[in-house]
Amino acid sequence: MEDAYGLKHLFENIFGRKAWYELKHSTGVATWKKYCARILSAIEVSAQATVQIVDDAWFEQLSAEVEHGKVMLKLSKDFEQLFAKLSTSLGTIGFLQLGLVPRRLSQENITLRHPAN
Repeated sequence: MEDAYGLKHLFENIFGRKAWYELKHSTGVATWKKYCARILSAIEVSAQATVQIVDDAWFEQLSAEVEHGKVMLKLSKDFEQLFAKLSTSLGTIGFLQLGLVPRRLSQENITLRHPAN
């Protein structure tokens, strides 16, 4: 897997040089699954250690999303599925950290304008 330099670099920054060496020329999905799951865990641990003003429900939502993401990662059969599922989990967690995960399944069209504009 020579194409994922940015992700390898992120894993090295978070987990150290060993992660880089394990992933450097790895073509096995299992190694990548391990580090993708670890990054979700690292986000959860980081949030618990640094987020100070929050209610218990938010932490429960975060933990639920992290666990759901890990389950989805385990089901991945190839790199395309793995990275799609990781991206979905990270996107959802990103919106959750901002305060709200949009739920607009029933709306036909969504604009990216602030409602005040």
